Amino acid sequence: AGALGGPAAGIADLTRLPIGMQTTLAVLLLLPVGAMITAVFRNMIGISTFGTFTPALLALSFLYSDLLTGLVVFVLVLAIGLGVRVWLDRLKLLMVPRLSVMLTVIVLCLVMAVSILDHFGLTPSANAVIFPLVIMTMLVERFYVCREEDGAKTAWKLLGGTVAVAACCLLVLGWRELGRTFLSLPELELLVASALLLIGRYSRYRLTELIRFRDLVLPTGPGGA
Repeated sequence: AGALGGPAAGIADLTRLPIGMQTTLAVLLLLPVGAMITAVFRNMIGISTFGTFTPALLALSFLYSDLLTGLVVFVLVLAIGLGVRVWLDRLKLLMVPRLSVMLTVIVLCLVMAVSILDHFGLTPSANAVIFPLVIMTMLVERFYVCREEDGAKTAWKLLGGTVAVAACCLLVLGWRELGRTFLSLPELELLVASALLLIGRYSRYRLTELIRFRDLVLPTGPGGA
């Protein structure tokens, strides 16, 4: 048992890995926590987002860039992406070629943006925009489709909810002490999975619904029920 337990214990010990790999794995281990935060906001609070994992992935993309660079990249990709998407809609392209064209145009614009930011010393490297590039390109596509199908108000509402939840996920993903804890005790992921199972079973009113329909819940007078 000791002979079998030794190697198994060594494999389970993630702290033996190189520091750079530990940092990456710590962030990956916190992704389910980000998904849990998104589930809480969607299922219990009632804030809608573009997809379940988009806020956590968006937060992860900002994790590798400073706030200024992240905001510049986000606004730039959103503005350029929507402009290109409107133009491509006239060509009636299939989804894969359409996304590829959008990605190409956004890449060219971001290359120049990185060069400009680096010239003024506002960003450490081009790595700050590589990861958010793909995520935000897909976000632009979903935003445009939602705007066409459900209206601009719904699309902006979902985008605002996505950014708000992503900001909360960013606080968790950037919490180094929490990342080290999950790295030392990866079995904590089972607790996260248990919490997600409980959230999945939640079927009561959401917080936003209670606020929206509070006049129907609260008594209307001294004798109200």
